[in-house]
Amino acid sequence: MNGAGLEISDKPRYATVLSQRFELSVTNDATELPRLTEWLTDIARRLGLPRDIAFRLDLCLHEAVSNVMNHGKRAEEPYPIEVHLLSESDSLTLEIEDDGIPFDPSSVTEIPPPSSLAEAKVGGWGIPLIRRFADRCHYDRRGSRNHLVLLFRRAPESEAPPNGAPPPADR
Repeated sequence: MNGAGLEISDKPRYATVLSQRFELSVTNDATELPRLTEWLTDIARRLGLPRDIAFRLDLCLHEAVSNVMNHGKRAEEPYPIEVHLLSESDSLTLEIEDDGIPFDPSSVTEIPPPSSLAEAKVGGWGIPLIRRFADRCHYDRRGSRNHLVLLFRRAPESEAPPNGAPPPADR
């Protein structure tokens, strides 16, 4: 203690950040997809996210936003797509909002895996990928807006990703 009754310590003290919120608005133009990558890469770096979590976030974000861009409204009509990321101590929540055609991803039936490469079709895998790589997926329609919420639990890098997903090859 010093003469003023204050405790002095050599050890730095750090404030614990309970949550941080990040936001980005893009339009329904595919040329906006690189902005999503840059935005998310910057956040992942600032938060010190493990690669597997950053990969899952990026994959799900791109699949969800691509679906909105391709199916939300007529392509010639520009409209905004709002993206929010909430970082909390135990989870990350990704929210995608748009005023496109109502679409509930949970209404899409599961696609059976093809029995061979010849039977595999191109397209239609975005929602199954989101279901596999996000820990939780919730949709609701709020007024005239679609609201998709994807939850990703933070876990030690040594734990396997959720839903039986294989770990990234570079681990």
